[in-house]
Amino acid sequence: MKAEQKIVAVGAASGVVAMALGVWACAIVFVVARAVFWLGYRLNPLFRAPGMSATAYMNLGMILYLLFSTLAG
Repeated sequence: MKAEQKIVAVGAASGVVAMALGVWACAIVFVVARAVFWLGYRLNPLFRAPGMSATAYMNLGMILYLLFSTLAG
């Protein structure tokens, strides 16, 4: 995982930890998505897309949730 992804994941996850109860679900999805990424990369570098997109969408979802929660009150 690149440093940028780690920063985004840690920042978003720490905010979710402070604000939400679904932390374990996010952690499980993250681990499974990274395992899918690794397996796909081992088979063929083009097959890494499902794991990478799952990780990216989960991070985006956490960030949007935090923004909504912060701005909505």
